[in-house]
Amino acid sequence: MPILPVILAAGTGYRLGMPKVVYEFQGKTFFSWILEALTVHYQSPAVVIQADYYAKLCVNYHQISNWVINPFPERGMISSIKTALTEYQAENYCLIPIDFPFVMMQTYQKLAEINEKFPDTIVKPVFRGQGGHPLIIPYILAEKIRLASQEQTLREIISGSDVYVHRVEVEDAGVLRNINTVADLCF
Repeated sequence: MPILPVILAAGTGYRLGMPKVVYEFQGKTFFSWILEALTVHYQSPAVVIQADYYAKLCVNYHQISNWVINPFPERGMISSIKTALTEYQAENYCLIPIDFPFVMMQTYQKLAEINEKFPDTIVKPVFRGQGGHPLIIPYILAEKIRLASQEQTLREIISGSDVYVHRVEVEDAGVLRNINTVADLCF
């Protein structure tokens, strides 16, 4: 069953000096790093949630993904998630913060394989005992997120739900590598 990848990229990227979706590292944008890692288990094209104030920067990518404007990016990641879940219906969604561009293809593949076996659960990567990103969420949780208040975080919504979380051990530090500054790229 295909999983709809949702790239959450509505932040300003002010600590990097530009939006992360177009930030380049080793000749590729964060967006390109993520797209290259997605495998055949993931529905194409990906959905990218962005802010209106930098939409023109991303115009070159519009033909290889579906871009949706988050009208309230200042409300945080949950507003981007709600925007995606309102615009697109899917059985399962892979929520990919743009801050985590270095997750390996094998990790996406392993998460998709677990999701295929247990499609009504949340699939979360774990590296050395610590949970990371991306998350695969089922439709039933997507409904709970859509109905949740704007003040709730994704973590609160998940912990308040009865949806089981599969914690999948991976050999991929990229699931924990949250890139916010240039210094975060020194690894």
